[in-house]
Parts: sequence; C-alpha cells; structure tokens
Amino acid sequence: MWNTAILTIFGTLVALVIGISAVIFTLKMDLPRWVQSTVSALMIVQFLIPDFIQGLAWDFYLDPYGPINRILVLFPMINEPVVSANNIWTIAFIFGTHYAGLVYLLTSGAARSIPPQLEEMSLISGAGRRTIFARIDLPLIVPSLLVATVIVFVRGVQSFSLPLVLGLQNQVYTVASLMYLELSEFPVNFTFVGSLGVTILFVSLWLLAIQRRLVGSDARYETITGHGEHTDSFRYYHNNYFTVSFVLLLVIVYILPITMIFIGSLQRAWVGFRFEFVQWSLEGYRGLLFGTWTDVFQESLLNSAIVGVATGTLAIILGLIISYLSVKTDWGGGTVLGYLSYAPIAIPGIVLASALQWLILEYNDLLGFLYGSLIIIAIAFAAKFLVYGVRAANSSLRSIGSNLDEIARVSGANRSVLLREIYAPLIAPGLLAGFIIIVVDTTKSLSIPIILGGNQDMIVQSAIWYFISQGELNVAAAYSVLLISGVTLLYMLAYRLGFDLTSI
Repeated sequence: MWNTAILTIFGTLVALVIGISAVIFTLKMDLPRWVQSTVSALMIVQFLIPDFIQGLAWDFYLDPYGPINRILVLFPMINEPVVSANNIWTIAFIFGTHYAGLVYLLTSGAARSIPPQLEEMSLISGAGRRTIFARIDLPLIVPSLLVATVIVFVRGVQSFSLPLVLGLQNQVYTVASLMYLELSEFPVNFTFVGSLGVTILFVSLWLLAIQRRLVGSDARYETITGHGEHTDSFRYYHNNYFTVSFVLLLVIVYILPITMIFIGSLQRAWVGFRFEFVQWSLEGYRGLLFGTWTDVFQESLLNSAIVGVATGTLAIILGLIISYLSVKTDWGGGTVLGYLSYAPIAIPGIVLASALQWLILEYNDLLGFLYGSLIIIAIAFAAKFLVYGVRAANSSLRSIGSNLDEIARVSGANRSVLLREIYAPLIAPGLLAGFIIIVVDTTKSLSIPIILGGNQDMIVQSAIWYFISQGELNVAAAYSVLLISGVTLLYMLAYRLGFDLTSI
C-alpha cells in the first residue's frame, strides 16, 4: 500500500510537471514550428508505447553497467553504481514520464482553445509573460488539468506493468503486482487476492466519482470571445533557459532510454556499456524472424490481430446498441446502460482478469473451455474498452438530427432502410475511429493476457513478458523495437491521413 501511494502521488506530480511544460513549449513558446511539432509527436508516441517496454528500456538505462552509472563512477568519491530502476521512487518517476503524455493530450486542447486576443490585450496592457500564463492561461486549463490529475492518479492506483517489470526482481511490490504474485502461487488464495482487488476497486471508483464531478464543472469555465475566429495559439513566451532545460529533459527521459532498447537488441547478451565484453549481434532479430522464436513471434502477432479485431468488433457492436438505446429512444434503461458502460474504467485489468479466472475455475465444468483461450482475453478486453465503443457511437449518433428520421418515415422508409441508407453512412467514420483506438489499446494492457492467457495463446505483450521472464533480454528488446517501429509508423500514417490519435 505504501509503495502504491508513492507511485501514485509522486508519479502524478512528475506527469503534471512534464505535461504542463510540454504544453507551454509546444503552444506558448516562440520557437520554430518544426521543433514544437517534433516535441508534440514525441509526447504522443511515447505514450502510445506500452509502459512495460519503457520499463525494460529504463532497466537497461539505469543498469549498473548502463550509461548513467558508467558516467557517475567517473566522478571522485563514487566507486559503485548509485542509481537503479528497481526501487519504488524510480518506478514512480518512470510512471510519471510515461503519463506526462496523457496530461499533455488532455490539457493541450484546452490551451489551444484559449482566444489569443486575451493574451495579446494583456501583453499590450503591460502584463508580463509569466503573469499572462498565471492569470489567464492556467485558470482556463484548470478543468482539463484537474481531470488529467485524477485520471493519472487512477492509473497509478491500478498500475501493474511497470512494478512487475522493474519491481519484481527486487521484491518491490504494489497492490496490483502483489495480486499477480499471489495468483502465481498454488493453490491460489482467492480470498486474499479478492481483498486486494476490492481495495483497488473502491479507491478507483472514488477517484472516478471525483473526475465525473470535475467534468460536470466545465461549464463554470468559459472564455469571452468576439465575432472573430482564431485558428492558432498566441506564442508569446521567450525563455532560453527553459527551452534548453526542457529539451535536455526530453533527451534524458525519452530519447536515451528508448535508444537503450535498440542497443540492447544488438547485444547477444546484455553487458551494458562494458564494450570490451560486448558481442554485437543480430541474434535477437534472427531468432524472431528466422530462428528459434519464429513460431512464437508469428503466433503472437496473429493472435494479437485476432484479439484486436474481435475486441474492436464486439465493443463497437455493444457500444452502438447501448448508444442507440440511450440517444435515439425514450427507453429509460438506455440511460442506465450508458452509465454502466463507464464502470469498466474503474475496474483495473488485474482485478477483472482475476475475477474471470476465479469464475472459470469455480465453474470449470461449464466454462473450463475458456481457460487460457483467446476468447476469454477478447471478452475481457471488450468489457474493459467498451467505453470507447460507446463514446464513438454516441458522438456519431448525436450528430444525426431527428428530422432525418421524420423525413425518412414520411417518405415511406421502414426501420431497416433508415438504418442502412441514413445511419450507416453517417456513423461509419466515427465507429471506424473507435475501432482503431480499441485495437491499439489491446496491445498496451499486460495484466489481462498474462493472467488469462498464460504461456499458451500468447499475444504481443505476453510474448515480450515471456522473453523478459526467461532472461532472453535481447529477444525481448528486438521484439520491442519492432513494436515501437510499428507504433511510430502508425502515428505517422495517421498524421498524414489527418486521423486524430489523441483520443487514445
């Protein structure tokens, strides 16, 4: 519990500091646009990369023979490694750097919508740049900032992947990783596991209730505008010290750790920066593409594709049904279903997976065929990400005016024609966006596949965890490089096509 509190509180503070700094750098600094676009892309892409891969990167980065410790031992009075990725404070810091991308995504939209006239008039009236940010910009992004704080706090309480990858080897546990440890024992003490799960669940529900109240308070914060339309932020801030410091921070906490993944994938066995012992090799890539681990690699990719498509399809269909009942009908139960669809946000993946595992084992005669199968993984993912399907369907259905229904009925169209000829073409783009978001998110969750799938039907993330747990770090690093490359290409393609991945 103490470790979970440290990770949550300290990690949230780190995420807020870096996220707000990124908003200032990309939207308020008077810098070349290509620099700000690069930083914005870096914040988004690093958040799209699963946090357990970042955990592996930091494990290489802060290894006793990694670059940081090799540099520090050059100083007088330092004779041994002084930093490690395997303590709770470092894990909390890494968690914060990862979720700084979420803070950036949730607050940059609010900062971008601030009318530039307010800042221009303040600057002309003699207000300093810091005063403008403190008295105008910051109060107007407070609602988004508070929502981001609560969401990151919830993610901290539920955090599983980072404590597992970095803390397990040093016996540093959070509540979620302790649940996994207990589930790995035989016989499983489901009473104790259930107690831990309920603890996380209650804290998450309480925090999300606060978040809902904060979202409802957005109407209290409005900006005063004239009839003119603004299309860009007013870039008024100049500070060379801040610019250099922030760029250096990005290099240290994002660029260099990910670079270590590439270096680790090129070593036959990880020996850090002891170059006299390094055996440079493409063995990790050969093992995945043409060698020992090819079957695991191909099977995990195929399974991930199957699970992603099945999850996205099921979540979109259920989301469309729920949204239609709540938006386009007068049935009171539709509203209740709409609210219930948000409940899985409060249920951590480790709790959901544990509950399903318990249920399958309890009713083995009836549900035993689901144990370790892709079916149960897809069902768990669909339950977890149902809210994305509901949101996508809601936004699409609300954009269709009721007058279209009336005109179609007056013209003699029945229900099937109405759905096929009017609704389907108008809601398809929104549903496709929600489908893509769900498929991407199925590659980021580690708890559900390693608990419900085990080492049988592995998907991408469970395969990488398998290589880490077996000590095949070069293979895990090579697989991570391929996944990072895929995520980066996805972002670049989406950017070129004008698709907004920030809703993830």
